[in-house]
Order: sequence, then C-alpha cells, then structure tokens
Amino acid sequence: MIAAVLALALSAGGVELQLPESPAGRAWAQREEIREGVALLGERAKLAEAASWDAAEAWREWPALIAKARVDGPVPPEVRAALALAALGQERDEDAWEHFAQLGASGPWMQALAPVFALGGASTSLPDGALLAPALPPLPRPVRERQLGLMRMERREMKLSSVVLGTARVELRVAVEYDGLQIDLVHVGGGEARARVVFPEPLDFEVTTVYVDWERAPQPGVPHEVVLSAEKPKVELYGRCRPAKVRWPLAVPLALDARVRERGFELVAAASEVSSARTQGLATALAALTGVPARVRAFDKSSVERPHLGVSIDLATEPARERKERTLLSAMERFALER
Repeated sequence: MIAAVLALALSAGGVELQLPESPAGRAWAQREEIREGVALLGERAKLAEAASWDAAEAWREWPALIAKARVDGPVPPEVRAALALAALGQERDEDAWEHFAQLGASGPWMQALAPVFALGGASTSLPDGALLAPALPPLPRPVRERQLGLMRMERREMKLSSVVLGTARVELRVAVEYDGLQIDLVHVGGGEARARVVFPEPLDFEVTTVYVDWERAPQPGVPHEVVLSAEKPKVELYGRCRPAKVRWPLAVPLALDARVRERGFELVAAASEVSSARTQGLATALAALTGVPARVRAFDKSSVERPHLGVSIDLATEPARERKERTLLSAMERFALER
C-alpha cells in the first residue's frame, strides 16, 4: 500500500514508532540506541503549541534559533530540535520533519520529539480525555522537492504504539490517503479511555467532512471525542479533503531585489489583526530574518495612501490567510538558513 516502513522501538517503555520510507524515517532508523527515557525539551516544548504564537516571546525566540543554526559547523541538536518544535507550532509539519531528519544520529533528541510529532505533546503517557493532535506523516522526499497544487495527496502513514491513555494502552495510526486523512485508534489493553482528536491539514488541501466510525460528524474543524474499551477496541476517523487553491508565489529567492532592500516589506492585515501579537511578531521576525524593515498596515479598500513600493504581502484575505502565512514562514526560514 505504501513504500517500505522503517520501524524501531523507542527503548523507554517499549514504545514503537513507525515512519514511512523518507529522510525522517531513515534518520530514525539510524539513530543511536537509548536505553532509558530522557526529558530534554523542557520549556521549549511550548513552541509546538499553536497558542504560543499568539504571544511575542515565541516570535523573538524563533529568529534567534535560526541565527544559532547558521553558525559554521554542525547545528547543535537542541537548536535543531527547537526549530522542529517551532515548525510544528506554526503548522509546518513537513518543515518540522526535515529538522527531525537533520538530527542525524541524535537518539535522545529524536526520542524526545517523537511523541510531539505523533500525539501533539511531549509524553506518551496521557490523561483520560487528552487532546491528540498528530502531525502529518513525513514526505518521502525533501520539502524543497514537494509539489503543491497537483490535486492529489501522496499516500503515507506512521504509527505509534504503547501509548498510555488514562488506564488504557492504545496504538495510533495516522495515514494520508489519495482523497483524505485517516486516524485509527486501537485499544490493546487496560480500561476504558476517552480522547479528543484533531486532524492535521496539508498546505494545499482542506478537510471538509469528518466521519467517526463512518458516521458523519457535524463540525469538521473541531476536536472529535472518541471512546475506546475492550468492548469497542477500534475507532476510525476519516477526514475527506478537497484541494485548496494556492495562488501565491512559492519559490524562495536567492537574494532580495533592490526594491525590497530599499523599501522593505509591508504586511497588509485586517484591521482587527494589525495590533495582534501574531501579526506584529511576524513582521518583527521577517525583519530580523531578512535584514530589511517590515511594517504592518490595515487593509482598507477606500485608502488613498501612497503605494508602499516595496513588497506587499496580503494577509487580510480570508480564507487564504492561514495557508499563506504558513508558506511565508517556511520561505522566511529557508531563506535565512540558506543564504
């Protein structure tokens, strides 16, 4: 069904992570063996939480991490891991897997990150009713070779077993199919357990309809509650997807042109978002990573303000704003790391 699966056990607690044939999967298979659990992420685990990006602190930390990754020689694993966490928090799953792959043989850091990718949190032991927010499984190729807008998703899957959910032991499977996303939860022991599950979303697709055990859920964009027990050992969630139009440039320039160097960037945001920590933080990070000014302006159809004459980025138009922001963040990071 998919390419060969690379599987090795996380040594702490016998948890097993399976990744598809991919740069991340090969790195995981070649990591050094760890014989005891490690807790390395600390406070930086919060970078993987979407809510962290509604505060100024994360937007200051992210460019600082990128600056540390640009030093000569190998990137310290704690910096690479933090960049992976930041990418997850910004919903850039594929970029996050690329940072994961570049950890190489850093077994302790890869082990610490594995639950964040598969479950959305830093532990495989979760309370009853926990929120499960898995990332998309890794692509079979580097992100720079990804093609968007093909109207078809690439099939791939990952699995995580020996998850403790309340008093139950559970296995999780996340799969990308040609026309949707599948998340399966299997009860393998213990008592009854509840969980709330949210779907990741590809950059060029949107989840339009969700089925829980093949019954249509009324709201596709909310966490979906499931119950697992010995009597009901498997729950299947399916998110049907449709292509989302990608209408903005995706190529990362080798250098900034003269008009950007002279005039900088302008982020055009809805009036309600101009002063938000997220919009202002994005502008601050853009300036820090490119070395040119970036300002924020409120969108106003009736405005007769003189054109900016630099590069304007429209973040006011819904529903494309969120996807455009993810693309912009990815381009910003790649530009800063490669120039």
